[in-house]
Amino acid sequence: MRIFAAAVFAALLAAPAGAESLGSGDDYIDDRLLAAAISDEIRKRCDSISPRIIRFYFEVRSLKRYANEQGFSDEEISEFLDSEENIEYFEGLRDAYLESKGAVPDDDESYCAVGRGEIDQGTLAGSLIWSR
Repeated sequence: MRIFAAAVFAALLAAPAGAESLGSGDDYIDDRLLAAAISDEIRKRCDSISPRIIRFYFEVRSLKRYANEQGFSDEEISEFLDSEENIEYFEGLRDAYLESKGAVPDDDESYCAVGRGEIDQGTLAGSLIWSR
């Protein structure tokens, strides 16, 4: 589980820096970062949901490759690692999304229900987790 959490953390920070607003400034990147944050929060809060580590690894690699292809250097990507503002931005988006789907902060089972819904609907976040 720690490996997955570290990978999610790395993915959340893997978007290029330099955008004027929070986030990467690229919808493709931001959507994937948000999906990673959503799936990680769900699996942390719900004991019956686990990460799809191999799938996640390939998504992280693909996202980094995409960012490089968009002209962002590894240095720019690394600069994003230090951006507390961007981390908080994605956490805020994650929390708002989860709450809009019915997750309640003090009710871990509500996160399980959201997770099962994400899996059933075939969302990107749902593809990064599985229900035992």
